[in-house]
Amino acid sequence: METTAESRDQELAESLLRFFVEEKRYECFAACLYVCYELIRPDVVMELTWRHQLTNYAMPYQIQTLREYDVKMGQIYAKFAAHDKEKEDKEKEDKEKAQSDVGVAPSFGQQPMLSLMPPPGMMPGLGGYPAYPPTAGFFGS
Repeated sequence: METTAESRDQELAESLLRFFVEEKRYECFAACLYVCYELIRPDVVMELTWRHQLTNYAMPYQIQTLREYDVKMGQIYAKFAAHDKEKEDKEKEDKEKAQSDVGVAPSFGQQPMLSLMPPPGMMPGLGGYPAYPPTAGFFGS
């Protein structure tokens, strides 16, 4: 078992595990799960455990594997949450910067503070000035 673990050969570790099951050396099966833990895939252990009713021998391995997956998922979740928070903060900062560059942007239902239209008396054709300039006297005629 130790030689197999040092070899870092996954196929060899799993074939050793199968050998112990075939020879009904269940204590060796459990020991191999411990010694070659990093080399043995969980699906292989689950299949052998189920087919040969070895739940009691494999349960420590399965608990440890589940625990490691839970820790890894927590780390991944934390990274995604941090990334999402950074993205939201950046969007908020960009929005605030855009508002400060333009001034106060009106919200729905609010009257804009500044109007781009001149007052009605100053608009051509709406009072005060004619819509079109008079033709007589312009352009040298």
